[in-house]
Amino acid sequence: MPLRREQITVAADILTSAFANDPKIAYLFSQKGEGHTIQSELFRFELTYTLRYGWVYTTPDPLRGVALWLPSDKSEITTFRGLISGGIRLQRKIGKEAMNRVLEFSHHIDKKHMTEMPYSHLYLFVLGVHPDYQNQGVAGRLIRPVLDHVEKIGIDCYLTTQNEENIGFYEHFGFEMISNEYLELMQVPVITMKKTGKY
Repeated sequence: MPLRREQITVAADILTSAFANDPKIAYLFSQKGEGHTIQSELFRFELTYTLRYGWVYTTPDPLRGVALWLPSDKSEITTFRGLISGGIRLQRKIGKEAMNRVLEFSHHIDKKHMTEMPYSHLYLFVLGVHPDYQNQGVAGRLIRPVLDHVEKIGIDCYLTTQNEENIGFYEHFGFEMISNEYLELMQVPVITMKKTGKY
């Protein structure tokens, strides 16, 4: 079911818990030390952005997980799009140093994304399930309806993950790996995957 705007705070908390041990989050906030509250600001921003430009799906109450989807032409968070989606608040909350790391990492992902998928497709921006509900099929239920729909109409899907343990899960849903690299300076793996729509 679609996420309602008034559920953003709860959804951001869920994603913060889901990504508590994620290498990307560890890198982005390595100098902050404020923990859950600061990290949730990034997810609040991403949820706000995706509600504006894409689609956010969740479970019926209680919320257990969230899936954020973007059309490929809105996957790059430009300066203008970022500003009207809460970019100023984000920088104020997380600080300039963390914001610079967010921008640096995002630039790398955007460049890789545009190189690997230079045509129209659907982007699975974020998928996260609260730890209390992981390994119970929640993530699959969140993404399957969208995947079934885009397969019928022949649209490819793309994603990135920073956790190699996720590869098998996505392969189960028809994704195939495009690339797997390790960013030494950031100490973050970046795995990209693609699901081809059937025509």
